[in-house]
Amino acid sequence: MPRAAAELIRAVSAANEAVRRTADADHRLSDMGTTVVAARFCLEKQRLYVTHVGDSRCYRLRDGRMRQVTLDHTMSALGVTGLQEHHLSRAVGTRANVEPDVAVLKPRPGAACVLCSDGLPKL
Repeated sequence: MPRAAAELIRAVSAANEAVRRTADADHRLSDMGTTVVAARFCLEKQRLYVTHVGDSRCYRLRDGRMRQVTLDHTMSALGVTGLQEHHLSRAVGTRANVEPDVAVLKPRPGAACVLCSDGLPKL
């Protein structure tokens, strides 16, 4: 695994441990978890490494087309339908170990990536 990708995974693991420690210290936070999407560009290799857990997404805009790079970690992605389908199957802080996905992209001139997190207020 490339060093840049491994460092992203370690950062997500550190966040997972921090969320778990905080939740363990206060019983009111016992169900706490979050999602994450992060990227790191490696100039030497001309690669963009994208990692994520949950339903925070990365999109790539290239040649006038937008494509979702990440796959949501939801129950519906596992084939569950009904009331549970939008629940997360993976999140940061909900288990001792977190399993982030990593995508490797080769940037091209004129292309862009958009990292999208949730948590926007409903106005």
